[in-house]
Amino acid sequence: MGRQLHAMLLSPFVTQRLTMVTNKEHYSGLERLAAHAVDGELASFMDKPFDLTSTADAVRHLMAGKARGKVVITV
Repeated sequence: MGRQLHAMLLSPFVTQRLTMVTNKEHYSGLERLAAHAVDGELASFMDKPFDLTSTADAVRHLMAGKARGKVVITV
C-alpha cells in the first residue's frame, strides 16, 4: 500500500497519471480449497528428493526444466 499511496501523493506533480488500485478479496475459492484439503482430495506431486548435500544438483535439475513436480530437499 505504501507504493500506491506514494504514487497518489506524487500524481499532481508529475505528467503521468498515477492511481491506486485495490483488489477485493473473494474467500469462496479459498473456502473450497480448504474443504478439498480437509477431505483429503488434494495431492502434491513430488518429483525427486535430494538431501542437503545435493542442493546444487537439485537447483540444476530445476534449471534444466526436468522437474515434473516438487523438488524436495531433506535436511
